[in-house]
Amino acid sequence: MAPEVIKKTGYLGKADIWSLGITIIEMCEGRPPNTDIRSIEMLPQLAERPPATLKNASTYSDNFNDFLAKCLVLDPDQRPTAMDLLKVREKGEEGVTLA
Repeated sequence: MAPEVIKKTGYLGKADIWSLGITIIEMCEGRPPNTDIRSIEMLPQLAERPPATLKNASTYSDNFNDFLAKCLVLDPDQRPTAMDLLKVREKGEEGVTLA
């Protein structure tokens, strides 16, 4: 859950970008991050933590890690939109790869 949703400061499309980042971690590691949060009462702790990261980030490309970091920017005003993330490829950058 995006920090802004936990803090109840609003839900916009950028919360979905956060969820994409968390889903990427779950797909890569086979489990979601922050599994120590076991109750709804503990959720506010998530909003105060640094963004989750891959445990073995070095096994993924720099582009992949950069994409993930862009998805998991704490401040939703600084987090890119879906269109912003798509523009990376339009500018001729390599895009995201898993290798």
